[in-house]
Amino acid sequence: GDLTWVQDGDRYDFTVAFPGRQVRLSGDAGGALLEGADKSGPVRGPDAESLMDKALGFRVPLADLKAWVMAVRAAGTTADVHFGADGLPSELVQDGWTILYPEWDSASQPRLPMKVYAARAPYTVKLARMGWEFR
Repeated sequence: GDLTWVQDGDRYDFTVAFPGRQVRLSGDAGGALLEGADKSGPVRGPDAESLMDKALGFRVPLADLKAWVMAVRAAGTTADVHFGADGLPSELVQDGWTILYPEWDSASQPRLPMKVYAARAPYTVKLARMGWEFR
């Protein structure tokens, strides 16, 4: 699938497109809206994490993921970070999740991960970045 994530302060728009289907999660500090997850129509919730938990049946750490895709610790809990020979994070372990950074964009400043693999049994999320755009 194709993932588009737009973040502007508290506002976010997270869209995952699969062949023949698109799921969109959007919202801000005032609430969240999930569209396309099932045929019953859009679902609203107080925040993205509780809404995704209700829709999927498991907690997706979206607030943490926002930090992890940029290779930084998420706020609130401790984390173990391991660095590669290049001085960049190679692994981050936090809240029961292990996040691996197997590839970095050497042309970006600051350096940003090209690939992010997050795992917490039985779940695995693999992201490959096609482009970063900061506004």
